[in-house]
Amino acid sequence: DLRLLYTVQSVTNHLVRSGTLTEHICHAIVDTAECERDEDLETALVEMARTARNVFNEGLDVFENRDIERARDLQAKDDKVDLLYSEAMNLIANPSDVGGGAPEWRMRAALMVHYLERISDHGVDVGGSTVFLVTGQRIEDAMQQYLDRNVDHDGDVT
Repeated sequence: DLRLLYTVQSVTNHLVRSGTLTEHICHAIVDTAECERDEDLETALVEMARTARNVFNEGLDVFENRDIERARDLQAKDDKVDLLYSEAMNLIANPSDVGGGAPEWRMRAALMVHYLERISDHGVDVGGSTVFLVTGQRIEDAMQQYLDRNVDHDGDVT
């Protein structure tokens, strides 16, 4: 089936790109190990990393199980990562008066925030590829009714 071949190639591409982004994050952490850090920003990065990892892993699980119902919820969960992205970038742009972190660390933190947001997006894209595999439709066509849902701060659908 051509859809299966296309989807496997697409998922593999998302895995490779996410792996590369993860490698960049690891290098940034090692390169700034001795730098002064902003506690609030570091906390935001950790929360964003956990959430992005969960979205990506759920995307892979959706693909493995061909679970298009869960694929439809990935975008809402990614919205939480997008919110965390905005909050982290705000902390980067507006450092606290006390212990705002070294400039090099802040710059690397901005890159890590971007990388984490992309990793989450790759998870959503894996879910979208799964919808295409199962239904033959692009996710935009298959789930239009889900795009208008409201999402709260925790990424839950209201």
